[in-house]
Amino acid sequence: MDVQLLGDFQILHEGRPLNLGGHQQRCVLAVLLLDPGRTVSVERIVTRAWPAESPDTAKDLVTSYISRLRGLLKPVEQDIELVNHRPAGYSVRVDTERIDAFRFTDLLRKARADRDALDPQRAADHLHQALDQWRGPALAGLTSPSLDAERLRLENLRLDALEDLADLELRADRAGQVVAQLRELARAHPHRQRLTLLAVRALVAVGEQNQASDLVTETIRTLQEQGLDPGPALRQAQVDALRPSIHPPADTLVPARTQLPADTPAFTGRTRELGQLDALVRTGRTAASVVTCTIDGMPGIGKTGFAIHAAHALAEDFPGGQLFINLHGYTPDVEPTRPEIALDQLLRALGAPTSHVPLGPDERAALYRQRLANTRTLIVLDNAASEAQVRPLLPGTPGCLVLVTSRRRLTGLDDAHTITLAALPDDEATTLFATIAGPGRISAGDPALPKTISLCGNVPLTLRITAARLHHRPNWSLRYLAERLDDQTKRLALLADGDRSLAAALNVSYDHLTGEEQGLLRHLGLHPGTDIDLYAAAALIDSTTTTAEMLLEGLVDHNLLTQPSPGRYQFHDLIRLYTRDLAASTYSPEAQRVAVERLLGYFLHMARKANRLLSRHSFNHAPAAVQEPVTTPTLVNDAQAIVWMDVERSNLTAMVDYCDQAGLRSYVVTLSDAMHSTLHIQGHWPLAERLQTAALATAKNQHDAQGQANALCHLADITLLTGHYARAVEYSNNALMLFRTIGDRAGEANACCIQAQASRLTSRFSQSVHALRRALTLYAGLGDRLGEATALTILGGVQKLRGQYPEALVNLDRAYRLCAESGHGYGQAAALADLGEVQQLTGEYFTAVRTMGKALDLYRRLGNRLGEASTLTCLGEIRRLLRQYTKAERLLRLALDLHRQLDNRLGEAESLTFLGVIQNARGDAEASFATLTQACALYQGLENRLGHAYALTALADTQRELGRRETAVGTRRRALSLLEQIEGEL
Repeated sequence: MDVQLLGDFQILHEGRPLNLGGHQQRCVLAVLLLDPGRTVSVERIVTRAWPAESPDTAKDLVTSYISRLRGLLKPVEQDIELVNHRPAGYSVRVDTERIDAFRFTDLLRKARADRDALDPQRAADHLHQALDQWRGPALAGLTSPSLDAERLRLENLRLDALEDLADLELRADRAGQVVAQLRELARAHPHRQRLTLLAVRALVAVGEQNQASDLVTETIRTLQEQGLDPGPALRQAQVDALRPSIHPPADTLVPARTQLPADTPAFTGRTRELGQLDALVRTGRTAASVVTCTIDGMPGIGKTGFAIHAAHALAEDFPGGQLFINLHGYTPDVEPTRPEIALDQLLRALGAPTSHVPLGPDERAALYRQRLANTRTLIVLDNAASEAQVRPLLPGTPGCLVLVTSRRRLTGLDDAHTITLAALPDDEATTLFATIAGPGRISAGDPALPKTISLCGNVPLTLRITAARLHHRPNWSLRYLAERLDDQTKRLALLADGDRSLAAALNVSYDHLTGEEQGLLRHLGLHPGTDIDLYAAAALIDSTTTTAEMLLEGLVDHNLLTQPSPGRYQFHDLIRLYTRDLAASTYSPEAQRVAVERLLGYFLHMARKANRLLSRHSFNHAPAAVQEPVTTPTLVNDAQAIVWMDVERSNLTAMVDYCDQAGLRSYVVTLSDAMHSTLHIQGHWPLAERLQTAALATAKNQHDAQGQANALCHLADITLLTGHYARAVEYSNNALMLFRTIGDRAGEANACCIQAQASRLTSRFSQSVHALRRALTLYAGLGDRLGEATALTILGGVQKLRGQYPEALVNLDRAYRLCAESGHGYGQAAALADLGEVQQLTGEYFTAVRTMGKALDLYRRLGNRLGEASTLTCLGEIRRLLRQYTKAERLLRLALDLHRQLDNRLGEAESLTFLGVIQNARGDAEASFATLTQACALYQGLENRLGHAYALTALADTQRELGRRETAVGTRRRALSLLEQIEGEL
């Protein structure tokens, strides 16, 4: 099979053309063949295949045409396939080697590579092969505005190839072989001035100077008749045709021209980056060296605008002139400018006569460097594609400044300085938006403004587009605009205006990626979270970490990802939206589900592993089938588990929310369960409560008793921490009943521990001991030594409150040793903290300080802010007892701040109580009264009678110091009444 586009459009099978149907049907097929492998929406097919005014039935006709074409293409169905991507559109699967237009462009690329490698003969051979693909005008017989434009593009590429081939033939002294064709082509295409210049060179080389002069004169006249500027090169060629032996001296320099585009008056901010560039210029002047600065960043970030603004600001420092050239590295439908072509343009800007610009790239580069020598010239190389495109355009001697802009990080330019432009800070983004929107369009303090700036991603391009829309729609309010942008499904479409479009700019960057990089970018659009590491990326695309890292780094180099820290990668919000659209339009729902479940499997595996290292309770997990990840990061101790869970917390939370919305119910339960220990330890209690509430509801809907019991137990744990003891009792009772119903003895033991803690905090000590005895029996039967240590720690705490100090010391020491054997840092810290309190109560203050110090170190290493706060409170109380009031107050205020950050009202009450006692001891009874009054209110709200009694006793002492003896007596009676209520328990 052979697909022929470069001539009459036809598909040959065994040398004979297939019947492809009528004109419009053939146009539809041609549109797909011009973009093989890519999904083309029905709307785009209609736009490209029909005239400007398409019929209302065009979309239905596309479906009908595709169906007919499948039948007509049956003879070649092994080689070509029409694919329906519902609802995204259609694509054609075919090897591009079977399409003459793609063979042609591939041969052109090879010819350019040969020329860059200084192999002119091989380049000429490839050009001959490329031109042999043509049989006539491209897409002959097919008409539509889009296909006409494609025909023109291909024709221009053919003429480029003819010019390149003629250039090579002239360099090889074979002017006679090309002179006739060049003369004919130059007359047929007078607007292509390079053809005329080549024809003049060929005519001069064969001794036809007069004909050369006549050809130039004829071309100039034709151009002028068409209202076009012939340019100085053609006029100089007319003179040189008659005087070919006259050459200007090699060292004659013509002052460079000022070519900078106009600076935009709305340019805003970038003060830091402009300062960096100014410092580079000063350093280069002192060091007498060429300064090259690459400016990169994501599409739309304002690289060109920054370079132009900076060049205008620095222009006075470069009297040799300011050159500007667009290298078209990322211009849609335009091939990147080859270095030799760029050198030709730059040399003409520097005054070199066109007819005497050398033919070879090396000779051109040498003359370019010679003309820049001993000058201070500023060169802006805009929109570069690669280092290879830039290197020949760099000066060779000191004094010049080169600014190179590119979407890609040009890491191969070893001596270049790099400025990577990020999103604008909020204040600069706001200023730019207000400037473009115009006077009076933005009200001071409008709450919709920060939201609009955020939805635009603080990107200059999107800010300009959105502000311009507001400027030109006087009836729109900023709030209305923000509401439109807030719809994620439509935001990218709204961020387009005429020839400015963020999505279009991102499409160009996407097209410059390798196939594997494109695949990873699409897959990243399926990730619900905010960032990713190479292990998660490897799971997502089912590859090795080596491959994942290589592809991720490639996307960083293309500024489609950022790297906030080594090994972690992050999207800009707008690029994330783009990748989600890519994924949705490329992958079927089933393919999306498979990829996401690979990622879910990785996160669930790691979260469970971390939870096993951190949790003091062993829970059975609700079922969730997961694919075991191929590679995972090292996680062998509690410190590593804490770090991993802290870094991945937002991703895990996003995963739970995604699973809830996507109907992956079992993951909601298991992921929430695996996250609980970390959220407990680090004080993220509102998040923990939200996740466990969702897990409980999901487990109920699935009739998952195990999942319900686990979630209830976790909810009881969290509500204890937040001071909602009645709810904690209810949750733990319900959990206990469910665990007993399903026969989960480990879960029952865990629920007993939670019940015991709730009873202890509400001064029901007998109930607490009873629950702990049951838990210890269950743990012993299960051989769960860590569970046993947990129960012993709680029991020791209860015994401490009841004054049973010898028993408490034995149990807490046993708990500490069991946790140390298993390497469980959190358990060790909890046992040590209670042990230190018992030592304090028995008067061993300095021993208690050492024990508490060990607990504090462990809590801080684990990032356990609650444990840290509670231990600081206890240390503060010990220092108070030692009459070290300054140290005590400092420790207690640190503890108070932490408790308030955690919204831990019990800890806050304890810290306030001890602070109040210190204030009274130091003679500040007024401050003490206020502090202790707060503590009493907190204890009363928590129904913590023992703490309330202690705080009331301290308050009575303060009232007595203030001379309020009668009030003090009443307060002390209230304290005694509370103690009498719990006397039996004590």
